[in-house]
Order: sequence, then C-alpha cells, then structure tokens
Amino acid sequence: MTIIIESYSATKAIQLTGFKSVAMLDYLQRTGVFVPRGAKGGRGRGRKRRYQFRDLLVLKAIKRLLDSGASVSNLKKALSEFQRLNWTADPVTMEDASGIVRFLIASVDGIHLARDADVLINLSKGGQLAFSFIIDLEQLRGELRESLNLPPLQHELALSV
Repeated sequence: MTIIIESYSATKAIQLTGFKSVAMLDYLQRTGVFVPRGAKGGRGRGRKRRYQFRDLLVLKAIKRLLDSGASVSNLKKALSEFQRLNWTADPVTMEDASGIVRFLIASVDGIHLARDADVLINLSKGGQLAFSFIIDLEQLRGELRESLNLPPLQHELALSV
C-alpha cells in the first residue's frame, strides 16, 4: 500500500483539530510550543504553513491537553521534547524504532509518553508520577482519519464485524 503524504492548510488544520482560530496556531508556533515539522525558517508571521498528518495529531493532543486544564507554558518543554522524538504517524501507522507509540499521559509534574504498560518516557523530566488523564493517540488518529473521510483500516474493519 502506497501512502501519499498530504499536507493541509492552517484553516483545514483548525477544523480537524478543534482550535477556534488560526491565531491560536500562530501563537503556539510563535511561543515555540508547536512548530509544524515541515516549517522552514521556524517561527514567524506571514509564512504559509502546511500541516502533515503527524502535525495534526500533535495539535489534537495539544487541544485535548489545553481543554483538560494544562497551561501553554507548562506544555512547552514537554511538547518540544515529544516533537523531537523520532516517531512517525500517518493514517496507517504510528510508531518509532522501539514499536508502537500510543499514550500521552498528563500528570501534576508534566507529560509522559507510553508505548505500552512497560515503557514510560518522562517528556518533562519531572519527578514523582501522579497521573491525571491519558490521551490515546490511536483514538486521535482514528478521529483524524474519520474527519478526512479515509476508509477504515483492516483491523478496524475486523472489529466492526
């Protein structure tokens, strides 16, 4: 199966991720919380940005974290680290060299990435773990696929039978 890497405008990105305006995407980029992977020259107004599937997934996670009460300033370090990790996400796969990437876990001391029950990466490099909620990246990927009107994956078809 050949995956065509599409990119989306900022207007389409806010529709797919739930943000109310492009100004919020501008703010996230200007403050360094989120910079689209393909952005040339980093931050700045007036630059036409395109968002790939992985970018949309990170933006949906940011939106969910903000809706759950996290502050932009508290998210900055952890999300910068999350974006630097060498993982891929497209409509079909979401993984890194160690395997599947699945959960973002927010706690009182930061944000953590869990591949499974055995592997937890502290993106904030904080201390004691006290989990408040988990964001299922697989679920967000499914929501994006549905928003983009992509056909269900084979394993999703098997579950619906």
